[in-house]
Amino acid sequence: MLSNTLNTNEVKGHDAAEVELQRIDTLGRSTVFAKIAETPSAQHRLTIKHQETGAGSKLRRRSLIRVDVTSISTVDSVTPVTTSAYLVLDAPVGALLADTEMKRVLAEL
Repeated sequence: MLSNTLNTNEVKGHDAAEVELQRIDTLGRSTVFAKIAETPSAQHRLTIKHQETGAGSKLRRRSLIRVDVTSISTVDSVTPVTTSAYLVLDAPVGALLADTEMKRVLAEL
């Protein structure tokens, strides 16, 4: 279970500074965090979702981590624009006894 606030060393920005986030929504297997000091016109979101399909040794888990940052356009200084990045891990959890392969593909990515 994720904590309600991610603010110690969990998330770092491009400049290696901590990004403090707090949970704003949990629905089913999806959790959304918002940057604590964000403004309404400059939203900063972290979304974590999980989905499982199959059963037994055919069980697969698809996990998504996504970051969305909204800023004001530098072209017209008015239009909000959103930049996103996400990672999906699709793993055969029903057929693996350890997370070695998952760690391998994430490290290589």
